[in-house]
Amino acid sequence: MRSLRDWTFYPITTRELVVCAAVDVTPAMRRVTLGGPGLAAHTAPSGHRVQAFRSDGFDDEFKLFLRHPEEPVALVPAQLDGVLDWPRHPHLISRTYTARRWDQGAQELDVDLVLHGDGPAAAWARTVQVGDSVQIAGPKMSGTHPRGADWSLIVGDETALPAIGRWLEEFPEGARAQVFVEVGEDSHRQELTVPEGVELTWLVREGAPAGSTSLLFDAVRAAPWWPGTVFAWAAGEALTLAPLRRWLRREKQLDPEQLDVTGYWRRPAAADSSGPAEATGGALPGGAEPSGDGSIEKVATAAAAATGPEESAPGAEPQEDEDLLHAAELVGPMALRIAATIGLGSHLADGPATTAELAARSGCSESGLSHLLRYLEAIGIVQRDRRDREASGTWCWVFTARGLEMSDEWYEDRLRLDGPHGLEQLAILGLLRAVRTGVGADVEQVLEGLGIVEASTRHQRRQDRLRAEADRAVFLAGPLAEAEALADWSALRISGRGADEIALALRRARPAAELSVLVDPTDAEAMRERLAGAAVTVEEQGLFAPSPSPADAHLLVDLLDRYPDDAAIAVLRAARAACGGGRVVLVGEALEDEALDEHECEDDLLAFARGEAGLRTRAERDELVRRAGLEVVSASSVGWGFDVRVLA
Repeated sequence: MRSLRDWTFYPITTRELVVCAAVDVTPAMRRVTLGGPGLAAHTAPSGHRVQAFRSDGFDDEFKLFLRHPEEPVALVPAQLDGVLDWPRHPHLISRTYTARRWDQGAQELDVDLVLHGDGPAAAWARTVQVGDSVQIAGPKMSGTHPRGADWSLIVGDETALPAIGRWLEEFPEGARAQVFVEVGEDSHRQELTVPEGVELTWLVREGAPAGSTSLLFDAVRAAPWWPGTVFAWAAGEALTLAPLRRWLRREKQLDPEQLDVTGYWRRPAAADSSGPAEATGGALPGGAEPSGDGSIEKVATAAAAATGPEESAPGAEPQEDEDLLHAAELVGPMALRIAATIGLGSHLADGPATTAELAARSGCSESGLSHLLRYLEAIGIVQRDRRDREASGTWCWVFTARGLEMSDEWYEDRLRLDGPHGLEQLAILGLLRAVRTGVGADVEQVLEGLGIVEASTRHQRRQDRLRAEADRAVFLAGPLAEAEALADWSALRISGRGADEIALALRRARPAAELSVLVDPTDAEAMRERLAGAAVTVEEQGLFAPSPSPADAHLLVDLLDRYPDDAAIAVLRAARAACGGGRVVLVGEALEDEALDEHECEDDLLAFARGEAGLRTRAERDELVRRAGLEVVSASSVGWGFDVRVLA
């Protein structure tokens, strides 16, 4: 998550609040004020501590839990240690919203809800009464105003108004921005704070359905492009924003860290309402995955080519009793990932193209591509369009509304088989062997043998892997740098996943600390490139060989889970010996046996498939510590439930 914005991460909490007021801001927006003792620090019914509510960023988001018509009360998650245990029930209803105003002194939280549509959130907003209770979860992170930007480009529809309104109220003195806001009609405009140096432009759809126009994109392209470094923030309907993101990346050459483009909602393909059916007024910040059902990545990772008969090819027979078979399908996810790998999203983003044109652009066989396109047509990703080829009668291909997400570079990056995310998923190729023998496959050799990656690109793949690991470590690095467990130590060695990001966070927190990162020699060159200029020593030597300088502590970040038990015990003993009289600190995620998470279990399975031990529970790690002749002298959690254990 590279960004000009600095991010702070909080333990994920859930709490019950009380409705203190509800007023209409405009005919399209209702503001609900929440308060109550749940905003203060307290102990949850589960026995876990809930920290006081905190919201420091203009687009902080939290989830609101609503009652299903068939349930007496809303289904809500239970509080665990820094994370939540989510109920696995089809009647769970949650919607994501922006913290429009947080007044710590008054202990009041405002949330603005778009009133379009007839979904559960809009219905709740219309009928909510003072004194009603409601459960929320979050925020789990806050982002600052972008640092180092000469000006900001701020773009959004009515669902982005809560974030934009709060941002303008908290805008730094002297900062400049161009702001574009789209609403349904003139009466939906709000009285916003407009600081000096900020230009605000309202765009009105005049009756057109929300998410159906190019007003925002057209306005941004027509606006003057100010000199200097820009930070672009955009939120609203996901597919409407895809061309804007592509234009900013291609035409304006913005780096990913200069972009924060988030789909707050998704307009159904057949929608004809005047507004978002369930617009949230907030969504995941920091370039995280756009929310919404039926997304391209969801299709690619859920291993289901279609979600029901209504999305099947014309004339297809409904498969009412084949849920298990659909869940086991491999073709759909692989076809979508192959389409992303050959750049189909980019090649079709600018308009209709024939099979021959697409083959030429992608460097693929025309006959091979025709097979892929026919399948993508059958599952509703592309469709044929003859409008531009009437004279010759040649078919062109265009994206369907569902498939338009393929043109978004964010999805393409996530789905590419030869990218770090795709390569991680392909570790599944070694799962059968791992299950049968207990030993995973050398996935790197398998992929080179299949022609998915080339041996000549190994260095670049190491760079990509280190970058992906560092991106994940962002969520741990900040909280770990502030952890009490590391408060008294000034010379630290760091090993494991995302060690570079951890070192950078510790360097920012402790400018005078002696920091070194211990890496496998094959990763040393790539690691030095990533840490250039950071005053962090990269130790290129055998794992846990004696350090040339003593250290107060050796941090093992998500490292033990790479090794089976006997090897993990050896790693612990070697780490203890390598840092002399210092202590060993185990850091990372732990598997929650009592609240299994699908994503954690997926990570565990993929790790096992590629020859690692997989995730362990806290009890299993403590047993390894005991067998290594060490003991746990303190245990705590930081951030999103990351486990920190100090050993002696």
